[in-house]
Amino acid sequence: MNEDEIIIEPSIDIDDESHKTLHQIRQKLENPSFLNYSDNLEQDATKEGIKVAAVEPTELDQEEQVLEKERILGITALAKAHHTHQLQLLSKEQEARQMLQQQYSKQQKTYKHIKDNSAHNHQLNQIAISKVFRRKELAVKTAMRKKKADIEVKLQKTSQKETKDDQQLLLGGITRVYKLTWRGRPQVVEIRIEECRDIKDKLEKGEYWIRLTTKDKIGGKILEYEKLTEMWRNMSDPYSHDGKHTSKSMKFKTTMKVLVPSRLQILPTMVYCFQILDFNSVIVGEGYFPIINNVFELNEGKFKVPMVRSSLKSSIDKFSGIEKLYRSNIDEWLCNLYFQISVLPQVIEGESDYSVQLLGNQVVQEEIPSAFPIINYEELITPDQYSEYKHSVVKLGVLTTPKNKLQYIIAEIIIEFGFKPIRHWAIYFSLILFIGMVWLSRYIHYSGQWLYIKVERYPEEVFSARLFTLEIRFSDNTNLRQEIILLLIGTIFQCFWFAFFCAWAWASLKWIGRYPELAFRFMQTWGIVMVLDPIITIGEALIWGFVYGYWGIDPFRLYNYFERAEGNGVVGVLLTIFLYAGLMGLCAFVVYNYFIFLHMNGRLLDMYMRLNATENTFFIPHDGEVSKRYLEWVCYKAKNYRSMNGDSRIISVMDYSMHEAFSIEVTKSATHVIIYTVGSDRSRSLYRQFIRLPDGAISELSLMEYSHRMTYSQRYSGSSTPIKLR
Repeated sequence: MNEDEIIIEPSIDIDDESHKTLHQIRQKLENPSFLNYSDNLEQDATKEGIKVAAVEPTELDQEEQVLEKERILGITALAKAHHTHQLQLLSKEQEARQMLQQQYSKQQKTYKHIKDNSAHNHQLNQIAISKVFRRKELAVKTAMRKKKADIEVKLQKTSQKETKDDQQLLLGGITRVYKLTWRGRPQVVEIRIEECRDIKDKLEKGEYWIRLTTKDKIGGKILEYEKLTEMWRNMSDPYSHDGKHTSKSMKFKTTMKVLVPSRLQILPTMVYCFQILDFNSVIVGEGYFPIINNVFELNEGKFKVPMVRSSLKSSIDKFSGIEKLYRSNIDEWLCNLYFQISVLPQVIEGESDYSVQLLGNQVVQEEIPSAFPIINYEELITPDQYSEYKHSVVKLGVLTTPKNKLQYIIAEIIIEFGFKPIRHWAIYFSLILFIGMVWLSRYIHYSGQWLYIKVERYPEEVFSARLFTLEIRFSDNTNLRQEIILLLIGTIFQCFWFAFFCAWAWASLKWIGRYPELAFRFMQTWGIVMVLDPIITIGEALIWGFVYGYWGIDPFRLYNYFERAEGNGVVGVLLTIFLYAGLMGLCAFVVYNYFIFLHMNGRLLDMYMRLNATENTFFIPHDGEVSKRYLEWVCYKAKNYRSMNGDSRIISVMDYSMHEAFSIEVTKSATHVIIYTVGSDRSRSLYRQFIRLPDGAISELSLMEYSHRMTYSQRYSGSSTPIKLR
């Protein structure tokens, strides 16, 4: 700061009171006694009664040491007390832990005991409930069977929303669904007829219909039902066919609903009958397809069936007969019919049906709507779609058991004897035939015994013919061998004559081609009577014993023999039962083979093979397959073809030598026939082409596609010879 600078003090306005206070403070500060602290302390101490004195430093040190010892002793005592307290706490904590552990163990034992008892009681309760439930369920099933119904029970897992009931939770969330099938109530089937492939020029130009019926067997009677509405029509809409070789298929694309017999009444011989009709209602094509599969369930899925020309002859009543017809002559084959089968709910329009579910203690009943579900069918376009259609109906993954095979024989017996329709004439005819066969078997039985007696030269006591049997009595002076032969010879004599008639029927079918149906019915009745012959003989012996007092007929001869020889006839009774059982088994084996291989020209075996054979077993013509005769006719027409414009046709034949992929030495040959149209300017255009496959089949190829050639070129590798023009 410069000396010349003048410091200007700020002007502060102070009031009078403040000025007086500051003046008093200045005076006290200037007073010399103001800062004399010792004098002020003495004065204040005197006023307060405090004595101020001086203490020696040594005394202060001693006093401090004493205080320090006292403080250390206090801290030590406090630490000991704290430690003792901590030990007491730990001891009490340990005791509390042990007490809690004991209580926990005791509670666990009590809980386990209660749990075991509860599970055991719950199991006993469930067993008791299950017994009562099964008893009640069996009573319901028995009552429904008396009313000609069958109950099928299925178990279904319920959702969490449906398992709120405690009773349902105890059952594990399982719902029992009962499905009721009434005996005699027909089943509903929907058949989608897609198309008939490769009709070509086999049919003339015109409109054609497809008619679908169900029959009891091939060539048998139509199974008719009362249909209330138009939805049950069995005729398709007309399809207009131009009769040209370029028209490969007749796409009907029609859906029909068909009624078939109930699951309890259906038989393996029942079939679908497909017929192609022209505008005059004349059958130009016919095919048969089985209704059920190898496990006696309705067929469902995609299938194809070969259609033969016109209607079948009455002599053809087997699937093998139909196959033999077009196997021997492919011209008898018309086309392959592609169709789909869908099994609909067993509800008919105008009727009501219900679904019953058991949810705990509640019974939930829901009405099933009578409207059929709508099924969307895809259009056939690609070859892969056509390959999905099969001719075999066998259900894969199911083993055929002897029980299944026995069902075929039982079904055949039911059909032949007419047991299904009670009022049918066949059952009365079979009953009369059975009674007559029992009467005739008595004469054949004792005729065999009489011949054996003559061979052995026994002295006969009585030989007389009665109205219902032959009476033979001879001496009891025989040995065991002779008694056994006498016991068996009557039934064996019947078996011999039955085998003779079987050989006669086989020779007639082989050399003549037919055998009277009445004779087949006679033989089947005879076979059953032959199996039951020992039982009929026992019944006849009881009548002779109780009515006429004569106990010397076949079943009692061994008993009498051992009674005379050893004094105990029990061995004779046991031996008679054993021999009769073996004899009935032998007769049953003969009759079994008769029913399978010979009865009705082997229809039972044919039916069994049709339902159980795989796809490779059948002979199914290719869609475009033609006969050699047809190919020669086409080539003849092409060779003599001349148009007004001067066009002609030439035939080119190419032979292929094809080798198997795994071996060059294995060769097969194929022939490709190509027909060209040659114009006046010598230009060529493809008219038709055929290929003869290595298996001998002749198929016509499309003008744009080479699917058959591509298929075989992928399998075979080979070379072709030069083109030859003919």
